[in-house]
Amino acid sequence: MGAGTQALECFVAGVTGVFLVMALLQLAVVFSSKLAIWIESRGKKDDVSQAGKS
Repeated sequence: MGAGTQALECFVAGVTGVFLVMALLQLAVVFSSKLAIWIESRGKKDDVSQAGKS
């Protein structure tokens, strides 16, 4: 019975690890997307303010 429990424990640990890594990757993608959109919109505001000065 020890080998069966060890195999199940290893499987659960692997699935949990994959889930955590995928969740962290998803958060990284969401935040980097929001950051890119913020930087893009900030750049457009700078272009508009520069156009008004000339």
